[in-house]
Amino acid sequence: MSCIHYNTCPLFKYFASHPVLNLWRVHYCNKSDNNHCVRYQQTVRGIPNAVSLLPNGKHIETAPLALLNAVQKNRVHLLLNILENIDIDIDFQNIDGMSALMIAAQQGNSKIVNLLLQHGANPDLKNYDDETAYEIALRNRQKDIATLFREPLMPA
Repeated sequence: MSCIHYNTCPLFKYFASHPVLNLWRVHYCNKSDNNHCVRYQQTVRGIPNAVSLLPNGKHIETAPLALLNAVQKNRVHLLLNILENIDIDIDFQNIDGMSALMIAAQQGNSKIVNLLLQHGANPDLKNYDDETAYEIALRNRQKDIATLFREPLMPA
C-alpha cells in the first residue's frame, strides 16, 4: 500500500514526472510504512507542509526555480528583482540541464539574454544534450539571439 498522503502532496506529481525524481517516490511514497516521510508525519499531526519540504525533512531551494520561471514567462521585472536582491546561482540547471540563459536563448528573448549575460550567466555552460545557449539559439532559428553571444555586452 502506498502513502495515503500522495493525493494531497504537491510534490508527488513532480516525483512521478521524471525518472530521477521517481526515486523519491519509490523510496518515500510507495512504502506501506510512511513513518520515515517527514511530510507524511506532519500531515498526520495536522501540521501544514510547505511546498518546499521534501520527504527527508530538507527544503528545496526555491529561488533557482523562481529564476527559471521568470525567464520562461518572460517576466523581465521579476527576473531583475531576483538577480539584484537574491544571492542565487544564475547558472542553476533544471532536470533537463537547461539554465536560465539557455531557456531565454531558446525562446528568443534578447532582453533577458542580455540581462543574464550582464549578471554573469555562463554562455559556455552545456545542457545534458551537450549544447550551449548559443547552439540552442541556432537550433531554434534564433539567429538574432545567437549573435548576442558573439558580440560585446550592451549596457542595461
